[in-house]
Amino acid sequence: MQEQQQQLQQQAQREKLLGEIAQRIRQSLDLEEILTTTAAEVRQFLQVERVIIYKFQSDVAGSGGGGKIVVESVSDPILSILQHKINAPLFAQEQIPSYQQGKIQANPDIFHASLPVTYLDLLVQVKVRANLVVPIILHQELKNTGLSELNSHTDGTKTPKTGDNQQQLYGLLIAHQCSRPRHWQASEIDLLEKLSTQIGIAVKQGQLYYHLQRAEERYHGIVENAIEGIFQTTPEGQFISVNPALAKLCGYDSPAEIITSIQNIATQIYVEPHRRAEFIKIIESRHAVFNFESLIYRKNGTTIWISENARAVRDATGKILYYEGTVSDITMRKLVQEALQFQREQTETLLLNILPQPIAQRLKQEESTIADHFEAVSVLFADLVGFTEFSSRKSPQELVQVLNRIFSGFDELAERHGLEKIKTIGDAYMVVGGLPIPRKDHGEAIANMALEMLAEMERINAEIGESLTIRIGINSGPVVAGVIGIKKFIYDLWGDTVNIASRMESTGLPGAIQVTAATKKLLSRKFRFEKRGAIFIKGRGEINAYLLLGRK
Repeated sequence: MQEQQQQLQQQAQREKLLGEIAQRIRQSLDLEEILTTTAAEVRQFLQVERVIIYKFQSDVAGSGGGGKIVVESVSDPILSILQHKINAPLFAQEQIPSYQQGKIQANPDIFHASLPVTYLDLLVQVKVRANLVVPIILHQELKNTGLSELNSHTDGTKTPKTGDNQQQLYGLLIAHQCSRPRHWQASEIDLLEKLSTQIGIAVKQGQLYYHLQRAEERYHGIVENAIEGIFQTTPEGQFISVNPALAKLCGYDSPAEIITSIQNIATQIYVEPHRRAEFIKIIESRHAVFNFESLIYRKNGTTIWISENARAVRDATGKILYYEGTVSDITMRKLVQEALQFQREQTETLLLNILPQPIAQRLKQEESTIADHFEAVSVLFADLVGFTEFSSRKSPQELVQVLNRIFSGFDELAERHGLEKIKTIGDAYMVVGGLPIPRKDHGEAIANMALEMLAEMERINAEIGESLTIRIGINSGPVVAGVIGIKKFIYDLWGDTVNIASRMESTGLPGAIQVTAATKKLLSRKFRFEKRGAIFIKGRGEINAYLLLGRK
């Protein structure tokens, strides 16, 4: 019991460490601080003498594996190897390919690890007795979902899936036991693997921020060194003077042309004429306008976004003589903002396709753990009968089209009845009523959907000329629901209620809805049932099952 409690405590500490590092990455753009703190916390957690983050040169293959240690945490300064360069060709030839495949190296004792001599000499040189090496891989572009996946191998290693995803070996996260051999626990290997993923995210985030800063600096440099548009206008809305830069910005050949052509700035320059009145109103109340953004017409009828900074020039009595100011073309910035807004909306849509809206909102508020207990819900499982035989007669495209038609119909029913679809697995469909927002009529809503699912299958069969049937199982009771996953979020349910609902489906009859006594008790006043009898459930023995026939 004490050992089990210790394991649970260590697991909680690992999860806490992962959560803290993930939150630090979200909140900070200081990559060096993130990596330094991570190395220190990992060393403290694993109780090793040294933890380093090794960064390869940009061209791993061409550099012969060369690079340097960029972050280090040691228990004793004498063990420091910071900025140590590794250029051993054998190290590159023997180790780099496996690291590029995402494989982990765990050596309890380097003298019994059958390592290449050059690599062994290198480890002895830096006083290593046992080491744990995890590659840090940067995922460049992850198509569709933006979430990376890993292939699992029988030897326990994991490598990124090939395909549209591009990846780059950034470096290594390494733990060194210097004073003695050490057996690396599976939980420790798993921790460093997950941390390497978090470090990869931090590095990628830092690179993106760096390039964004450089782009912004270039943009500001162009703006500061360019001659901005300069103007003077009458209170009535005519240009008094215009510099060549503003004339060019508006598409005119000369200042004289724009001055003689524009008689009313409100209607001839601004796409929205009321912007001129707003411009004047702000100056009257604040004496100046700053970053006044508007869409304007150019000479050829095209439009651009501009930003104005201006003030009113008055005489001794306070009467406005004219307005003067500068104009900048901010069209590119507005396009970028619109693109970012579109991307945010797309991301929001994707998130809501994966998670319920209340859960997605909590996740965006940076809740580290989302797990809730619901005392009363109804869980429905449905499965296509004879799907294996059906799939053998169809091409992959036809099969996916049929499944999409069926599950899309079920999705519409779930939305209509205010139910939460949990997932589809192959030809199985899972939906629940009563969460994430509790509702008293969860059983009735699930029952109505089940009956309509049978009717929906009849319509689909008529459309596609098939005779597909489904089994449906329902159970009601308490569950635990929450979000699992680090790189790929899933909202799922756990508990006996879920397991029994699944058994109700698997032991059910084709074209029928089989429910437990708990569900029948909720629905007896409004629905008709037929007793089927006792059903054996593994781990629970025999329980009574009923067939839901319809509403009374």
